Amino acid sequence: MIKFTDFINNFTKDKDLNRIKVKFHKNADFCSGEKDTTQHLFEDDESKESTWTTLNSWRGNSKKDKSSLLDYCDYLITFSQYNLYGSDFYVFGGIYEIKKAFPEKYGENGYDIKLLKDYKEYRKRLIVKFKTGRVFERWYLSLQNDDIEIFELFPDIASEKFNGYQNVSLMYKDLKIALNVPAWIVALKNVKAIYVITDISNGNLYIGSACGNGGLFSRLYII
Repeated sequence: MIKFTDFINNFTKDKDLNRIKVKFHKNADFCSGEKDTTQHLFEDDESKESTWTTLNSWRGNSKKDKSSLLDYCDYLITFSQYNLYGSDFYVFGGIYEIKKAFPEKYGENGYDIKLLKDYKEYRKRLIVKFKTGRVFERWYLSLQNDDIEIFELFPDIASEKFNGYQNVSLMYKDLKIALNVPAWIVALKNVKAIYVITDISNGNLYIGSACGNGGLFSRLYII
């Protein structure tokens, strides 16, 4: 087993570990959103306006809400719950530098956050396994005795955006890869569709309909 804390040791070894916080963003059942936080992560364009940026730059009111309070942090390590594998699995969302916004404010963009290049190549690709319970924020030092297990690393295309439903035209070998990429899985599970499979040896077409639970993904995955 490879522990995540060992995996990012090159980043943390020269840092004040007392000033690093970790967020495990829960799914829509916890945050009452229309989308899972994983969808927001895969849709993130790293802009200040993106929902993923908002989730990480949110500043809770210290008098009423002690969560989402990063006033004493230099860095934030982020994860998003990956329910396709189970509630204990999370996708790595990147490491951010944290600075309190001025003029001071609470709520959206309460912090000025900057996505670092450190380990960015693993963003949206690295899956870890960790039982958080309902706690979604932890100080990094509290993780030292816990086993956050590196579970899986998706191929490079996992960090790319889903390129649009109108552009889904894939050879079988490429389809098998895409169906293991989180961005594609999320997109295909959330659409009902008519699809066409072409036998390139003779030109015959199979036209199918995906209208049940699991959307288009559920039909393509069994091919």
